[in-house]
Amino acid sequence: MIRASLLQAVWRTGRLFPLLILALGLVNLFLYGVHLNGILPSRQSLEQRLSAEKSRLAELRKQQAEGAQTATELERLVRDMRSFEQQVPPRSRFSDLLEELFRLADEAGLHIGQVGFEPEELPRTGYLRYSLNYAVTGEYRQLKKFIHALESSPRLMSLDSIGLRSAGREKGIVLSLKMTTYFRRETS
Repeated sequence: MIRASLLQAVWRTGRLFPLLILALGLVNLFLYGVHLNGILPSRQSLEQRLSAEKSRLAELRKQQAEGAQTATELERLVRDMRSFEQQVPPRSRFSDLLEELFRLADEAGLHIGQVGFEPEELPRTGYLRYSLNYAVTGEYRQLKKFIHALESSPRLMSLDSIGLRSAGREKGIVLSLKMTTYFRRETS
């Protein structure tokens, strides 16, 4: 009731003010409707386009980084292959390997009686894999020195298995070795 009397009092004092308030309210509602129907959809469309472009840019950056990484990895692989090829001697240098083994054994005070070897051709690579088997007999200190010399050799070889057994009280320890090394096939 107080509200109704307040509205009547405002209406009687000046009709222009309530009409102006009503007109501003209607203009406000009209502008809000325009905003909802016109500006808001275009804004949402622009935001969606912006989001899509950001996603596309992120994907392009990722692809570029992967491409750069792939190129860097490829360059590293080529360098590694060249380094590997320089370390692998030609097959004609097999006698140098045997000479080195006998020299290292002699420097350690050991003797190699016989070296067994099995060459295996690795298809499509141009390389030969040689498996070598031999044994040396001596004291622990000598065997340790020999193994260290093999590990320090610049030649590309791996010790596949090492076996130790007693050679008797006065004969020392027998060290059985199986190792692998690689050679390049020589083209004629």
